[in-house]
Amino acid sequence: MRLVAGHETYGYRDGVSEDVRFHIVEGIICAQDGKTLYISDAVNHRIRTVLVTTRTVMTIAGGEPVIDPKSGSPRSIDGVNLNARFSRPQKLTFDRAPTTGTDTPAESRIYIASDGGIRRFDLLSGLVSTLPLNSPSAKHRIVSVRGISCTPTGHLIVTGSSDHSVYCVNPLTSEVDKLAGINQSGGGYADGPAASVAMFSYPCAVTIDPDERYALVCDNGNHRIRRLPLPKRCFEAL
Repeated sequence: MRLVAGHETYGYRDGVSEDVRFHIVEGIICAQDGKTLYISDAVNHRIRTVLVTTRTVMTIAGGEPVIDPKSGSPRSIDGVNLNARFSRPQKLTFDRAPTTGTDTPAESRIYIASDGGIRRFDLLSGLVSTLPLNSPSAKHRIVSVRGISCTPTGHLIVTGSSDHSVYCVNPLTSEVDKLAGINQSGGGYADGPAASVAMFSYPCAVTIDPDERYALVCDNGNHRIRRLPLPKRCFEAL
């Protein structure tokens, strides 16, 4: 065990090793080569990288929050790298959609769960954009996106913490398919058929098991790890 970066004192500062300051790291993913970490620094409203060998931390997206005068919350603003703005970024996932036969290299795009919905971060161009999920015509509205994971075909498995539900999202069409959960105050706890009976309470992190059959969900309010079978439609080609 050794320190990579950060200090017991929270704050915001890029730099090397213990000179770095974070303020509540909510998400972390590692590139396949093991050399780069991508971090969501929630209270600093930024996405940052850690170069593992040198323990150097750099901010690659986000900046000083722009506060919405009506809600008092940070606004989500699309833009390039440091011109983009986040609202409490949470968990992250690499886009796992196949890139064979395309000009797009693997691990060139990240999806980020946040208070501002699902953000798409193109690491090549630096563009941060927002998936238009909660349009007036949307079948389902996701409240407080917290957890996010990507299937091998590029579908996103997402937790809506405040609506106590788990969803499958098509990032190309922004179509949202509810997989499990019942939206009621405080959520609840129940196993059973996912769509009609199963209940969660403030689900947060989610990942997909190695056999790619289940979503494993951190059911925060119930202090449990839950296993949710994933339907075939979550693995269909986009």
